[in-house]
Amino acid sequence: MKGKHVFYPIGWDDNGLPTERRVQNFYGVRCDPSVPYDPDFTPPEKPDPKHDLRISRRNFVELCHELTHVDEKAFEDLWRRVGLSVDWSNLYTTIGDESIVVSQRAFLRNVARGEAYLSEAPTLWDVTFQTAVAQAELDARDYPGAYHRVAFQGPNGPVFVETTRPELIAACVALIAHPDDERYQPIFGTTVSSPLYGVELPVVAHPAAEPEKGAGISNVLHVR
Repeated sequence: MKGKHVFYPIGWDDNGLPTERRVQNFYGVRCDPSVPYDPDFTPPEKPDPKHDLRISRRNFVELCHELTHVDEKAFEDLWRRVGLSVDWSNLYTTIGDESIVVSQRAFLRNVARGEAYLSEAPTLWDVTFQTAVAQAELDARDYPGAYHRVAFQGPNGPVFVETTRPELIAACVALIAHPDDERYQPIFGTTVSSPLYGVELPVVAHPAAEPEKGAGISNVLHVR
């Protein structure tokens, strides 16, 4: 807008699970690397949403290229109409051959420099698509939950904590309740023993505790 020449290309990020899901739902297919490639494959005219057709990886990739080309043409037509001031002559796609070559060469350079490594680490797993997913692929949604009543052994008997995450008891480092909650006044400053592990945990008064939530006393976690 100031009359300067600026490198402003446009590209389509069409690589990843959103593209795979789009192809699966549109054509009614599912990638199966054990299926041989069919050079004459044609997707079904009326996909069955309950029974995906298993096709080879190569056939699946070809459908990805085919459908993303159609979708991206629609996006380009829209963005050209609204006057997006980008350099359309430098259009690129993350699923394109040039981008694949660049990323593969960059990885090989990382290997040559000793910058690439293999390690085991936790990941997010999609049980439906049977694949790892990135944090960006997740949608935050509210689901109905359930409270689990867990007993911590206190000086005068059990102290019950109602929690939605009982699997995190191993990470519990303390119990907290609101300073004005009369139910727990007698045990503030004492300790309780955690179930399963028998670890002594302090009982602390803190205004962040919500008396009306669950049993009014909650476990504090330390998670790395």
